[in-house]
Amino acid sequence: MKFLSIPPGLRANRPPSEGFQFFGTVKIDSNTEVMTVALINLEGETLYSVDLPPEK
Repeated sequence: MKFLSIPPGLRANRPPSEGFQFFGTVKIDSNTEVMTVALINLEGETLYSVDLPPEK
């Protein structure tokens, strides 16, 4: 595991009102073909991001 966005031991199926709702984005640079994958919280803050180079 590379990233854990919740506290250890948190019960599953928490409501959105507790703030543990996230979404991901994927962007691919058309020049370099690097794929950037990010995890974002409801406030729009990027919690984790990784750049993945293309395989050649």
